[in-house]
Amino acid sequence: MQTSSWSHFCFEAWQEKFMKIRTLSSSTLAIFAICALTLTTLAGDKNPIARPFKVKGEFAFIVSQDPTSFGEAVGTGQGEGSHNGKFVVNTAGSFDFETGNFMGEGVVTTASGDLIYFKMRNLSWVEFTGGTGRFENATGGHTIEPTTSPEQMEVDGQLVVTFRYTGQGTIAYSNRSPRERNRPKLEKRRS
Repeated sequence: MQTSSWSHFCFEAWQEKFMKIRTLSSSTLAIFAICALTLTTLAGDKNPIARPFKVKGEFAFIVSQDPTSFGEAVGTGQGEGSHNGKFVVNTAGSFDFETGNFMGEGVVTTASGDLIYFKMRNLSWVEFTGGTGRFENATGGHTIEPTTSPEQMEVDGQLVVTFRYTGQGTIAYSNRSPRERNRPKLEKRRS
């Protein structure tokens, strides 16, 4: 009987240690889950996460040389970005012939159809100012680094400037889809 008592004692001791380890693992898992949920909540609409952003594309400006609208410019281009996929971009603003600078605003239409709004104060930086869908309230920006020398030609009294570029920076936007962002509003309406 002593052997039986001893094995029973060992089994109970082993079971107690196993349960402590199991409890510890469950507790650790629970803490990890709470932390993950907290981080997801913090990274929601009010606290979007800044993510690295890379872009490459080609662009063309059409600049008016008419004395009555001297320097007015529109631009269009296409490319691919690390968060927006393939895109089309359109801008409008003014081109300063003395400095070679462009100032204006524009919109990127992403592969999914979402929009990203931006401002340009010069030809080397794009600042995100909002958007639609996944990019609603987007912030951040990226550099513009020409990979080819700008080519210029005159067409019907307009100056056309084309170039290819790359860029990098950050973009911050909500983790949640538009449907998820609207869910609390819909639930409140039903109440």
